[in-house]
Amino acid sequence: MDEPKGPWLEAVGLVVILTLAAGAFWVSLRPGPTEPVATGTSSSSTPAARPAQEVVTGGTLSAAEQRKQRRQEDRGGQAVPRPQRIPGGVLQRAERCVISTDSSLEVASFNMRSGWNRDRSRLMLPTLAQEMAALQVDVLLLQEVDKNRINSGRVDQAAYLAGQLGMEYAFATNVLRPGDSRYGTAVLSAYPIVESANTLLPRPGGTQQRGLLRAVLEIAPGRRVSVYTTHFEHTSEGARIQQARAAAQVIAQDPYPAVVGGDMNSRPASTAMNTLRTVATDTWAVGGEGAGLTHPSTSPRSRIDYLLHRGDLGVNAVTTFPSQVSDHRAVRASYDLTPGAPDEIELPFGC
Repeated sequence: MDEPKGPWLEAVGLVVILTLAAGAFWVSLRPGPTEPVATGTSSSSTPAARPAQEVVTGGTLSAAEQRKQRRQEDRGGQAVPRPQRIPGGVLQRAERCVISTDSSLEVASFNMRSGWNRDRSRLMLPTLAQEMAALQVDVLLLQEVDKNRINSGRVDQAAYLAGQLGMEYAFATNVLRPGDSRYGTAVLSAYPIVESANTLLPRPGGTQQRGLLRAVLEIAPGRRVSVYTTHFEHTSEGARIQQARAAAQVIAQDPYPAVVGGDMNSRPASTAMNTLRTVATDTWAVGGEGAGLTHPSTSPRSRIDYLLHRGDLGVNAVTTFPSQVSDHRAVRASYDLTPGAPDEIELPFGC
């Protein structure tokens, strides 16, 4: 007589169900980065935004999620059959079934120069938005961002760009002038921004006020990453050193993994950068090739724009991107949120 098969089949079924549930969690880990940017003339109106915190507003992410899913499906290229998603988030390639554990965080730091072209003859915010969309990142760390300034058309630039890209944003004012004219830094994120704060950095006499903007992103339920953007003083090395020390003190106390980006106006071997490297790792030193020069954009001669990271983050790749608008190149990095884990897990029982 054959042995009863009921308990064996139930055990196999339980394993399959648990495996599919794990796949659903990993595939749903990340929202989409950006929305395609429509071409045409710019508008001075600010896209509709929902208030979150004092310096944070944002837009819908549903369309961006669809874009990220399409991008994930295209990653294999022509050499690998296009994945087909089935219930539970499992990918089917050829005759194998695998769970995608891809959990990278794509980040770029960019001095956008208030949207002005190189000779400051005209504003080019739509072109700038297209360049940002082409970076295909989850997070943008921006410097030289205007809000309600007369010479940039009184546009709320962070809100405009966030609206174009389908992202949330946090804007921090470092310089406030009469008429509610504001100048500062911003974070744009495809993930929800759950906290934000701006720390004003030391300002020696004759220098401009600078700040360190921190935004905390919820990249998955119960999992958070901090991102920072800053812009150090360009006229005084002493000021940059003071600002780096103050920034390092803030970053060192962060309880989450963190990415720091900015125009530091400092060479890699400078005291300011050595100070920042006491609390964070220079991403370019880990994954970059060549010198990583960023300024000026067309024929860069110096490296003054950076991404750094700390905590449990790996580096997949880092590179620079030229701009038709800004005199700075963007620095773009892909961070591994689960360093050491495989990118895919093959199911033992097939599909």
